Amino acid sequence: MLQFIRDRAQGWIAWVIVGLIIIPFALWGLNQYVGGGGEIAAAEVNGQEISQRLLQETYYRQRQRLQQMFGDQLPEELFSESSMKKQLLQQLIEDELILQSGFSSKMRVGDDQLVATIHSIDAFKESGQFSNELYERVLRTQGMQPGGFEARLRRDLMLQQYRGGIEGSEFTTPVEKKMVADLNQQQRQIEYVTVPVSNFSSSASVTADEIQSYYEQNQTKYRTPEMVKVSYVELKQDAIASEIEVDESVQKERYDAQILNYKTPEERRARHILIMDDDDAKAKQEADAALARVNAGESFEELAKELSKDPGSASQGGDLGFFGLGLMDKAFEDAAYQLQIGEVSPVIKSEFGYHIIKLEEIRGGVTKSFAEVKDEILAEIQQENAEKDFFDQAELLANYTYEQPDTLQVAAEQLNLSIQQTPLFGRNGGTGIAKNQKFYQAAFSEDVLQRGNNSEVIELSKTHFVVLRLDEHQPEATQPLDSVRGVIEKQLLKDKAEEGAQLYAKSLIDNISAGEKAEALAKSEKLSWSANTITRDSKDVDRAIVSASFKMSHPQLGESTKDLVKLANGDQVIVVLNAIISPDAEKAKVDEKDEKTLRKGYASASYSSIVSQLRNSSDITVNR
Repeated sequence: MLQFIRDRAQGWIAWVIVGLIIIPFALWGLNQYVGGGGEIAAAEVNGQEISQRLLQETYYRQRQRLQQMFGDQLPEELFSESSMKKQLLQQLIEDELILQSGFSSKMRVGDDQLVATIHSIDAFKESGQFSNELYERVLRTQGMQPGGFEARLRRDLMLQQYRGGIEGSEFTTPVEKKMVADLNQQQRQIEYVTVPVSNFSSSASVTADEIQSYYEQNQTKYRTPEMVKVSYVELKQDAIASEIEVDESVQKERYDAQILNYKTPEERRARHILIMDDDDAKAKQEADAALARVNAGESFEELAKELSKDPGSASQGGDLGFFGLGLMDKAFEDAAYQLQIGEVSPVIKSEFGYHIIKLEEIRGGVTKSFAEVKDEILAEIQQENAEKDFFDQAELLANYTYEQPDTLQVAAEQLNLSIQQTPLFGRNGGTGIAKNQKFYQAAFSEDVLQRGNNSEVIELSKTHFVVLRLDEHQPEATQPLDSVRGVIEKQLLKDKAEEGAQLYAKSLIDNISAGEKAEALAKSEKLSWSANTITRDSKDVDRAIVSASFKMSHPQLGESTKDLVKLANGDQVIVVLNAIISPDAEKAKVDEKDEKTLRKGYASASYSSIVSQLRNSSDITVNR
């Protein structure tokens, strides 16, 4: 329909189309007012609805988290919208089951707990203290009201409380701890013979028929993905700003008007001796005595260590480091900012007690010259002037590329923009600008890919807009045999060499099972042989061998257990397990980490069991 309108949006025909559209929309709107028209819930749990809106919000939040982890290259095949929503809906159902169970068990999150949690969130703190103004401002930037945020937080705390109650009740017995210690500290005596795959590479050969057959059976391996190449024009506010000329007198006028902005704040470093006592007169007397000792020439630093009651600075000789205006008690700050370097204040009283202050250093308080900030002011004025031009040009870009949907040339000429081109890229993006998710999704949109139109204006950032159009489209296709023949031949040769090594290794296992010693057999066959006593975390033996050794069954008395292990490079390894050594009962110690892992496993199993019981006993409806 949109394409039909685009193609015919001229003259009286356009007005007829618009009229036809308005009527059903007007009737639909009337129906919404008269008939309600509520949305269908995503699911219902014991009569309680889980709204589509909540599911959509949860999906967006999860996708944002994943994009922060993966960047713009979020694998769509792993994180498609439909599969993610299915998983998230099941999680929302589980949460609702837990909340209902918690409420029926009289569990609640009190106001004091809620307030304490909000006050502990760093995002709502200024200078280490909770700020209600900042709290409301942060919520507004996230599109939330305090009431909604607090309801959601109360819900999350309830879920944590419920799960914590289950998991916190789990424990491990001494017998279980001992079993874990025995297993984790167990040792295994092994010997192993390595059969290199390279010994069989030279004898392997592949026929044309085998290549043809493999190609026909594995064509999905040799498909080229769908690819596109696009042209695009981009509008950048920075580029517009760089072309704007600003007279130096205008820059100087800005400097004079905002000169305070170019002054670095003054900071002072001081030491102090804090004297405090429940008896105010006694504290003042002790402070006067301390000042007298300072004036008599005693070391201020040593006196602070001896006399100061400030636990944070006394051990540092009273050193408070650098501080600026507004950070200290007003009386303390006023006194410190009246001192010269090296000067000692009289006794000063603050809300904390009596202070003697010594000023050590002053830094900052210097105004940058016009020459130092000239370029900064120029860029600032350019950006301010460019902002309006940028949005004016963005509107023109949208008009030109919509009115001439089959070319970017008009927009490029009118706005003095260059038409650029990307290399080929797929549905998961490419290099350069094609790494941007908005960009590559637009390239594969129906309007661009199938109809051949310019894209809409794509907002890559608030100061960077792009319009693109299709230049070349390569559908997904199977590569011809000739282009992949070498790859297939190499794979088949590798497979045959590994198969030959495996068959040979199996014959050697038969010899060992018949009574031949592994070491002697390896020597006669000119193969490498090794013997080790290993633990689960042994580093000097290939991990594949270690892993296989601890999966092998216990050998019978006087016998051994054998297994064949394939290494990452294709080599075959015959592993012979001769003995299992359990740790000394007296020396075996339970590792705290292992105990936590065991307890965590029990806790997870208990929680899953309870959730399963709640699901089975509840009335759950999922609306497709």
